[in-house]
Amino acid sequence: MEVNNLKNQLKNISQSGWIPTYRSNSTGAVGHTLEYSLGIAENNLQIADCGDYELKAQNVRLEARTLTTLVHCEPMPVGTVKWLLANFGWAHESRVSEQSFRQTININGTDRGFVVSVNDDRVNVNFNEEFIAQTHWQWKSQIIQKTYKYAVPYWEHDTLRSKLQNKLKNTVHATAVSKTINGIEHFKYVDYVLYEGFDYDLFLQQINEGNVYVDFDARTKHNHGTKFRIKPNCIGNLYKHQEQII
Repeated sequence: MEVNNLKNQLKNISQSGWIPTYRSNSTGAVGHTLEYSLGIAENNLQIADCGDYELKAQNVRLEARTLTTLVHCEPMPVGTVKWLLANFGWAHESRVSEQSFRQTININGTDRGFVVSVNDDRVNVNFNEEFIAQTHWQWKSQIIQKTYKYAVPYWEHDTLRSKLQNKLKNTVHATAVSKTINGIEHFKYVDYVLYEGFDYDLFLQQINEGNVYVDFDARTKHNHGTKFRIKPNCIGNLYKHQEQII
């Protein structure tokens, strides 16, 4: 989609007022509704939504407690998530017979001892049992009794740069307010910012500042995918240029 056409369509969506949600009871409803309003078919492709432009949308009501997904990208070596689940998993909160490995990790680390780091060749997720919080003492006692060799999940810079560049070369970030009308959530899109010129070095800088996270979400019978995510108010820090559309 040509950028001026995209801008005009977004302005028209804002002027149309309250729009009923396209997908109920979903944290991604605000984004799905915007895509639907633009006539974009739902997909899981690792390319931008509108030609050279990716769409990201945020509900003001959820902004303070949600992160924005940048890209899905499984770590190397192949099978790492399955291995992490088997060796570091804990009981799933609702599925009695399943294990869970859900961690949202940045450079400051988590209370289970996982931490993101950047070196010359890779982005890594390291583990140090000394940083496990006392609240997880039972889990800690279980994992240290196992015989395992820790395999560091990693993403080589060339691979990660390519995925991010293909998906996020340019991005439109939309902000919406929401309210319930006749029992149905509605959105009004009140702000759009156009970001252009994704820069991988700026992405690494955001990792080192603690604003980018690696998000694992796996359980015994399903891996929901590994994602790189960012604080919504830091998306602009990944780009060389920005423009306020409305």
